[in-house]
Amino acid sequence: MISIKNNVNINKLKYQTMKKILFLFSLLFCVQAYGQTTVDGIRYKFSKTEAQVTSMYPEYSGDIEIPSTITYNGTIYNVTSIGKEAFSECEDLTSVKIPNSVKSIGDYAFFECTNLSSVNIPDSVKVIGNGIFCYCNHLTSITIPPNLNMSSPHMRFRNRRPALRYCRRLP
Repeated sequence: MISIKNNVNINKLKYQTMKKILFLFSLLFCVQAYGQTTVDGIRYKFSKTEAQVTSMYPEYSGDIEIPSTITYNGTIYNVTSIGKEAFSECEDLTSVKIPNSVKSIGDYAFFECTNLSSVNIPDSVKVIGNGIFCYCNHLTSITIPPNLNMSSPHMRFRNRRPALRYCRRLP
């Protein structure tokens, strides 16, 4: 009986180990399935031919220049959007250059980037999410294309606070 009991315990241990290994492999597959990776210091989420800038850890810092296209695994992707909260709370981010390929900027994309000083939104951007620049205390320069206007509902929080709330250094 002792040998049968030991065999049962060994089999149970093998089963539990295999479950853990299977879980780790499935977790790895899920991460890859989302198609996210970092290229030249910027994190992207991919679709068939397009890439979206997403948030990453460690946070973005310094001056960021988003390219209009990136190449990953031999495929060229057009960078067409900045995702929701992509740069949110990146306290050491100082400036962002957005290429003409970007068509949309998601909700709270630059929320609480307390040292962000300048952003140039190109004419290609047609959709801007809610509260994108709120609490950007050091923002001194923002270029907004004529097709977007600050009284637009897209430039406000859902509770009607303006997107530039607490951007005290703007003229």
